[in-house]
Amino acid sequence: MMGLGSAIGAGLFLATGIGIRTAGPAILVSHVLAGLLTVRTWGYPYLSWLRLGLLVALVGLMLTDDGARPQVFATAALVTVVVGIFLVREHAARLRARRRSR
Repeated sequence: MMGLGSAIGAGLFLATGIGIRTAGPAILVSHVLAGLLTVRTWGYPYLSWLRLGLLVALVGLMLTDDGARPQVFATAALVTVVVGIFLVREHAARLRARRRSR
């Protein structure tokens, strides 16, 4: 789980850097507001869905930018590799647990 969290964090870090370069300081304000909304859960689950939609829109915007597109694909590949390793390790752990229980 630590690897998955690290991969997601790295992807968000890269996306933030690209957003700052593209949109300027306004993206920092949006991230601060998103952080405040995370602490205050008065709109849960609707604000969570809104934030997820905004992240999807940001990735969509990054895919339209020729400079940011390779970074999006590299991040997606990294996340895919990390999730794949996690799933293989979980499957192996389940198999070991079954063998021990016999």
